Amino acid sequence: LVAASAATAEAATFPIDFGKTRMQLHSGRQSFVGALVSTIRSEGIGGVYAGIQPAIVRHLIYSSLRISFYEELRHRLTSYTSTSASSALAGLLGGGLAQA
Repeated sequence: LVAASAATAEAATFPIDFGKTRMQLHSGRQSFVGALVSTIRSEGIGGVYAGIQPAIVRHLIYSSLRISFYEELRHRLTSYTSTSASSALAGLLGGGLAQA
């Protein structure tokens, strides 16, 4: 379920990242909407989603690891003391381990 949520979120936000990157490449000479429209006109809608496969795979792996690490660490840390600090520490460690 986590992996599916991550893939859906990536698919929904990928055009935003794409437009932002195109704007950065054109150094302020192009608006966000202009970047999307010019890409769709020249490359089709698939041009906006070019490169989404690696992004989804990255999110599938990262999100699955992050949640797995978090749940295990939260279980181990809260078995000693159940505080919000121990849950926050589990979240920090889980995210850090997944990124490594």
